[in-house]
Amino acid sequence: MATVTVDHGGRGGDVIWQEGGTSLRFCWEGASFGFEVGIPTRADWTEHTGLPESRRAEVVRALGDAFIQQRTRGGHWVLMEHDHGCWLQIHPG
Repeated sequence: MATVTVDHGGRGGDVIWQEGGTSLRFCWEGASFGFEVGIPTRADWTEHTGLPESRRAEVVRALGDAFIQQRTRGGHWVLMEHDHGCWLQIHPG
């Protein structure tokens, strides 16, 4: 089972996803609505993470849920995918 840790930096930091010997870092930063976590696009997922694209939704869900639990204690997340990038938006409750 994977664990997710959100560092408690100032305006930004890292969300760390760990499972077995695999550790992935995703950057986060503050935004006007809450927070954003940078996520590789579908096309870049396997190259950047080493995980199959079939695990992407699972990892994104774990990141979003952990961020809300560890940093906001409520709210919701939305994955925003664009041609130029992908962000997990965290909207505190």
